[in-house]
Amino acid sequence: MKKGRSKKPSLTALEAYSSVIEAFLQQVGLDPKEVRLEDMENGTAGWRIRRGSATIFIYLEDSGDSHALRIVSPILYLPPANLLPFYRRCLEINDGLRDCALAVRDDQILLVSDRPLEGLTPEEIMQNIDILSMAADNLDDQLAKEFGARLYNEPAP
Repeated sequence: MKKGRSKKPSLTALEAYSSVIEAFLQQVGLDPKEVRLEDMENGTAGWRIRRGSATIFIYLEDSGDSHALRIVSPILYLPPANLLPFYRRCLEINDGLRDCALAVRDDQILLVSDRPLEGLTPEEIMQNIDILSMAADNLDDQLAKEFGARLYNEPAP
């Protein structure tokens, strides 16, 4: 009777690119296990880090056909008044942003960056996070002051 070789299951895209994210995290002096988000949905892995005043969420998303890196930084909450001028200002700002965009989820204003996973390197992750966190640092205080909005990292009144 021949012994069959046990075939090691191949890595999913999520597993393979999780190691790329974790290599980046180690390069910047973070322990990937300490910043990994728990209880993630199937098809998603995530980490939470701080860069300057910005909170950055790094997600790997696997929706079957497509795999993407999504970097999100919540910067503030919607202002209590003047929403139409606020949204107009956000769209004007979006016109000048590169490699990221302002978005709204629930009552939060986010900076987001998306990219396919194929060919992703730790250097590209660093570049995307640098661009996004610099934009977050520049925009959060500006928009909060201009429209009386509460910063994401500020406690609720």
